[in-house]
Amino acid sequence: MKNYFLILTLLSVTLVINAQVIPDTLWTKTYGGLGADLGISMQKTFDNGFILTGNTWSFGSGCTDVWLIKTDEFGNEEWNQTFGGSNNDYAHSIMQTSDFGYIVAGTTSSYGAGESDGWLLKIDENGIEEWNQTFGQEEYDGAFSVQQTIDGGYVITGYSFVSIEDQTDSWLIKTDEFGNEEWSQTFGGNADDQTYCVQQTSDNGFILTGSTRSYGSGSGDAWLIKTDEFGNEEWNHTFGGSGGDFSHSVQQTIDGGYILTGYTNTFATSYSDAWLIKTDENGIEEWSQIFDTGSDEESRSVQQTIDGGFIIAGSTNNFSYFEGDILILKTDAIGNEEWRKIYGDSGIDRAHSIQQISENDFAVLGFTQSTGSADFWFLRLGLVTGINNNFLPDNRIIVNNFPNPFNPSTTIEFSIQSNSKVDLSVYNIKGQNIKTIANNEFTKGSHSVIWNGNDESENPVSSGIYFYKLFINGKTEAVNKCLLLK
Repeated sequence: MKNYFLILTLLSVTLVINAQVIPDTLWTKTYGGLGADLGISMQKTFDNGFILTGNTWSFGSGCTDVWLIKTDEFGNEEWNQTFGGSNNDYAHSIMQTSDFGYIVAGTTSSYGAGESDGWLLKIDENGIEEWNQTFGQEEYDGAFSVQQTIDGGYVITGYSFVSIEDQTDSWLIKTDEFGNEEWSQTFGGNADDQTYCVQQTSDNGFILTGSTRSYGSGSGDAWLIKTDEFGNEEWNHTFGGSGGDFSHSVQQTIDGGYILTGYTNTFATSYSDAWLIKTDENGIEEWSQIFDTGSDEESRSVQQTIDGGFIIAGSTNNFSYFEGDILILKTDAIGNEEWRKIYGDSGIDRAHSIQQISENDFAVLGFTQSTGSADFWFLRLGLVTGINNNFLPDNRIIVNNFPNPFNPSTTIEFSIQSNSKVDLSVYNIKGQNIKTIANNEFTKGSHSVIWNGNDESENPVSSGIYFYKLFINGKTEAVNKCLLLK
């Protein structure tokens, strides 16, 4: 009982302290050539580096090509590859796969059956293509988002053109591990409907978000669709009013509900404002918040943070002068703004993807025109001691995990100053030992251990906050926490 209340007290104190911490800008990197190069999607990789993707007019086969860049933890390029043909080809989403390779979803006009097709590319860990698949008919089709599913296959969402009605429908496709279609579903009415983001949910179904002109107010509403594991619709909800309202990103939250972000014209104080909406598990709105910087704002990416709040990335724009800056916003658990950061110079600067790496530590990908033509722009926000061990005293023990939040597994890293007996164990919020993931001798230096989200009996644990504790030679040296989201 004492352990239970002690951990709750420590957690409460930590959350209050963390809410006041505004991360520094640790470094920024740009990548590009003479043409326009736009960073769209990013993820931290198992080796502590990052995989970036987007679109390049500088390199490749001509017109627009998909561009992948692999970096180390400091944003230094390790390799890059382009994919595409003689026409326009675009990347919209990337995810590292369980075999240490990568899956990319996008749109191709170089290959496939129609004017454009949804495109799925499987890349190995060295950036070499293993296979690709196209999805579509004679008209315009595309894929905006991909996620590896628990069965090793993939789910993608985007749009499919309906030529008879001269409009687009939302499209959901499930494939096997080689990208072969297992089933597909469309959602929509008599006007344009698209979905931009998909995630598998804790019940093995799927949540999609995007925009609809068929339902709601009719002028364009944010749209949330929940399906079962076979893509059959369970429910859908719209959010908006008389103006144009859109949602670009969705994530299931720790309480089983959903967080979505985009922008609203209906409720904006100016032309458009960044918009954050929280729903319950049935898609019913619990609260929403708008964010105004005095210009026109939109949000492209959202993630629940370790402290239960949210981080969003997008842009603040001056459309009349074709200028804009990157906008990063951190909120508490009910969407109240805690801090914001704006990055940019002359020209258009945008953020499309954000990920929390650890406490007060974030990675952001977008693009900047401050270099002339647009370049990928990669930013790292955090505390100095959370990034580089060289800033810490020699006797300080480093323990951290990534990704965080995570699903289904996370890598816990630690460094020790001498050969030692190490015990690394995971505890729930009640202070109960869930699993011992390391208990043996380790040599001096840095090490990593994977926790697969299972308990000692190899049964999956539920979503929530867990603590991992590092004992060295029988003495507690470090405690940290992680968030499992299913």
